[in-house]
Amino acid sequence: MAVGVRRFKLPDDQNFIKLYRENKNYRALAEIFQNRRQYDKALEMWRVELERIGNVEHGWRKVVVASIDQIEKPWGQFEPVMTQPTSEDGASVDFRFRNGKQVQFEAHEVKVKELLDDVMEYIESKPNQLNWE
Repeated sequence: MAVGVRRFKLPDDQNFIKLYRENKNYRALAEIFQNRRQYDKALEMWRVELERIGNVEHGWRKVVVASIDQIEKPWGQFEPVMTQPTSEDGASVDFRFRNGKQVQFEAHEVKVKELLDDVMEYIESKPNQLNWE
């Protein structure tokens, strides 16, 4: 709401979380809790879903395991950053993390002319299919 978060009770027949629990839709519950950053509850629902599907190897099991790993294991990503001018203070980057104890970075200068020369040489060789890497 415009004035801030307001909590209100839904009737039982319209309370989607209660309905998901009754119908044992643990995937939906896990995703709701994860989106709300309620990771403990999300982890509990993902584990129940993993128990429910058992050890059968298929794509859905991989998704569930990956979701559990994303919550439990150390995770990090660089945030988008604009080009920064050269200065004596150096550049800065934002790094978002969860469950991390420490991180180390090492920056290297990009030799732009050599990079572009290599790319041009590759393109001029007219490969059958371009290697995007």
